[in-house]
Amino acid sequence: MEFNDSFIYNCHCNLKLVSGREIILEKLTQEITYAGLLLGMPYKESNDRQIKSYLAYVAKENPHLGQPYLIEPERRDYFRNPGDMQIVIEQQQKGPEMSRHNPEWLPPVVCVATFLSLQATQDSTDDASKLVIVWYQHDFGIDSFPTEQLQKVDWEKHATDWSF
Repeated sequence: MEFNDSFIYNCHCNLKLVSGREIILEKLTQEITYAGLLLGMPYKESNDRQIKSYLAYVAKENPHLGQPYLIEPERRDYFRNPGDMQIVIEQQQKGPEMSRHNPEWLPPVVCVATFLSLQATQDSTDDASKLVIVWYQHDFGIDSFPTEQLQKVDWEKHATDWSF
């Protein structure tokens, strides 16, 4: 992302997509992925439910912007280091079958960003387009992973046109 202070009363973080379109970061929120996990550990089905639920929540918070776009998260079978869940897996094998799940972890920070382009995607009578993008990453702030993935987003396919 590139900081742009050329506007007198605003500062912007711009990102140039591989398509050549320039988009502006309007809003970024970040929270801990498993903040609500009180007991147990995540597994594939629980992560699928969590992602689906989170996307529905984001869509409800931004109803005029269409469906949020998800950058598929990395999924792994360990928490911090490869093999660190082996003891848990072995302990689960002693319990009831319904409580046996292979652990699956998403990156610990979920990010929601609203981006603006000062060009419409399809309707030339509109002034601009926006897109809400959701991704998961390992630390707070913006690192190289989402920047590279964000640059590949098909803006014309996913963004919503609108007028000022």
